[in-house]
Amino acid sequence: MTNTEKKYGLGIHTSSPELGLAITDFAEDIRWQTWNLGRDLSTHLHQKLQEF
Repeated sequence: MTNTEKKYGLGIHTSSPELGLAITDFAEDIRWQTWNLGRDLSTHLHQKLQEF
């Protein structure tokens, strides 16, 4: 029996005023995007990620 499920990796960048997200299947599909959320929202998001 072979495992045909696709595996994905998710990257999250939160150490600046920009939020960066990247996702890849490590073979052919990679997508990324960044948003400038400003320092306040970025700091709040980083705190929530730490709590999680």
